[in-house]
Amino acid sequence: MPAFLVDRLERLCLPASITKLFEPLFWLMGRRGGQSYKVSAAKRILIVMPDRMGDLILASSFIRELRVAKPDAFICLIVESSLINLVEHCPYIDLLLGYDTNNWQVYWRSRYCLNSFIFSLKHLWQQKFDLAILPHWGTDHYYCGALVYFSGARWRIGYSEAVTKEKSELNSNYDLLYSRVLDDKTARHEVVNNLNLLRFAGMESRDDSLELWLTEAETDKAAQVLNFDNDKCHHFIALCPTASHRRKVWPEERFAQLIDWMLGSIDCHIVLLGSQHNGLSLQSIRQKYPSGVLDLTEKTTVREAAAILARCSMYVGLDTGPMHLAVASKVPVVSISCHPSSANDINPMSFRRFGPWGVPSRIIQPEFALDECAETDDGCQRRDESHCIAQIGIERVKEAIKELIRVLPDENGLQLKKEGFVIE
Repeated sequence: MPAFLVDRLERLCLPASITKLFEPLFWLMGRRGGQSYKVSAAKRILIVMPDRMGDLILASSFIRELRVAKPDAFICLIVESSLINLVEHCPYIDLLLGYDTNNWQVYWRSRYCLNSFIFSLKHLWQQKFDLAILPHWGTDHYYCGALVYFSGARWRIGYSEAVTKEKSELNSNYDLLYSRVLDDKTARHEVVNNLNLLRFAGMESRDDSLELWLTEAETDKAAQVLNFDNDKCHHFIALCPTASHRRKVWPEERFAQLIDWMLGSIDCHIVLLGSQHNGLSLQSIRQKYPSGVLDLTEKTTVREAAAILARCSMYVGLDTGPMHLAVASKVPVVSISCHPSSANDINPMSFRRFGPWGVPSRIIQPEFALDECAETDDGCQRRDESHCIAQIGIERVKEAIKELIRVLPDENGLQLKKEGFVIE
């Protein structure tokens, strides 16, 4: 497409242009003005959440508390299409819709603006929503504000573009897409951010715990899958060596060494979970410990992985989706992060915003960023290689695991060995 046409299309998709073009239409449709009422009185509610797995899991308390506050409302949830499996049995929603945000393009504003308009025309206008909510504190990279606006909802609530410097730059004038915005610049955990937005809409929230919604068949299958050994040990540690970005991946040889140490030092079996091996060699480990390692990488659905995690005594691995599945399953976590402890808490990889919520945990981070990453306080900037995380040595991970085992209650079942014997 010629550059001048692209530029014109981008301008048409700016919030100021959108609102100027579509406000008269929504007035004609009866979706603006009329009798005033409190937002909390809304009867038809839309939640827009086309984020990644971790974000969606952290929003489970928000979804539940919205239903508690509005037991008789019609609630529709929009999620990333690939994550429908995760929430399709959620008892708190009446309608679940998938929205594709995976096809990132250079001219993303115009692409996502057009997609959101077409999606709203096909699926949302007929629903006549009173209220649309975008529970997303950080930068709106997928222009979900346009989806909130095009939904035609009379009231539209989200976080202000002014909450961070990056958001104010990349989401300039996005506040025009909402009827009310919450301007809260404090970097808090996303669970807290979500529930604060609910309170901003005039609704109460009393429980911040996370949930997963699994079927009986999935929990039964997990029990069968983990009954793979007649050994007297039936305690499992889930280990996830994979992540969405290479910069989040700990060096593969260290994971292999860690597995070797865990099987020799902890009275447990190890369950490998994740989407791909990322070059981690598992064959030698299987040969050395044929009864101690169960490789389920790329062999489960998201909910099946959650059911397996729920039967584990601990999660050890990277800062990724399965970590949040473990947290929602009330499983203690040892997380290996690429985000330096000295870096900005606003960053999406910051544990202040996205760390383990409500479970015993140990977080292992590099102290400082490396090379050009240190030129900014945003954390690791490499996307195509294991970088800042490579500073974390295996001894730090071992100590974190041992420390967490020692503080867990006896019913957790994990025990450290000493000279070939279990410590009593």
